[in-house]
Formats: sequence, structure tokens, C-alpha cells
Amino acid sequence: MALLSSLLACSLLFLSGCSSAPPKKQIYSYELPWSGSSIHVQSVTPTPSGKVMDGNARLSAYLKDLDENKQKMIETIRTLSLSGNQTVGQAMATQPALLRRINLFLNQAKVTSIQNVPGKGILVAQSVYLGADFQSLLGVTLHLVPHKKKKKMGPDNTKPGGGAGGGGGMPMMPMMP
Repeated sequence: MALLSSLLACSLLFLSGCSSAPPKKQIYSYELPWSGSSIHVQSVTPTPSGKVMDGNARLSAYLKDLDENKQKMIETIRTLSLSGNQTVGQAMATQPALLRRINLFLNQAKVTSIQNVPGKGILVAQSVYLGADFQSLLGVTLHLVPHKKKKKMGPDNTKPGGGAGGGGGMPMMPMMP
């Protein structure tokens, strides 16, 4: 009987927890409207005629596509809104560190497709996720994160009971025999 009642109590606890999960909190207090979206770009660079199968020509076309894709992603990121009427592009114009950090972020953009398109060249498609990492990059660089001011300790606001024990002061070290 005790086993049955404990099993019933556990099942009620389990079911009550499933019916109403607590709402998720926002990761940041400055949640931006485009957060959680992705940017997808692609470009095609022709390989020189007669060098379609040349590995060096295909590699240089691939690297050129990566550069073109990065520029396309930067242009898309420039149009994203931050707060009010300000865009990321306007912030990039006043803070060069932001462009450097965005470039480093885009160096890790995912290559989703590489194709040798006959008669056209090398096609490279990339995507980048504008999630918490990117939002954190913007928040730290542009100081969107609210900073807590550190309380300076002085004679007016020290903890009561200085010394050993209660609060503050040097901790007492046990004596060694």
C-alpha cells in the first residue's frame, strides 16, 4: 500500500510539473528584433577558360567567393537596426573596433555549399546565424549590456563586526602545534 501511495504521489508531481513550465527569460535585456535569424549568401566566380580543372585556379576562385560573401554579409549586417533609428552600419562608422569584431565573427561563417557550375565557375554558399554570440558581440562592443557599478568600500560602508568571525577583516588562521 505504501508503494502504491508513493508511486501515485510521484506521478502527480511529475504531471503537475509538465502542465505549466515556467516562461523562458530573455538571455539579454536588450533582445533585438532580428536575433535568432540567419543570413544566407552565395557568389559565383568564373574560372579562367582552359583552367577549369586547374586546382590553383579553382582555389583562387573559392577564396574570391569567400571574400565576396563576407562583403555581402557585412552589407546585410549594416542594415540591421539596433535601437531607435540607429543601425549597425551607423555604429560601425563611429567605432572601428566593431567592424574588426564582425569580420572575426564572419570568418567562422558556415560554408553550406561548394559547386563547380559548368560554364559559370565556382559557386560558394555560406550562412551565418545571428544568435546569442553575435548579439553578445554587439552588446559588449556597443555597451548595450547594463553595467553594475561596483560599490567602493570605505570607512562609511564597511561591514559591521570587523576582525575575526562575523564579517570583514582578516580571517583567523588556526594555530599549528
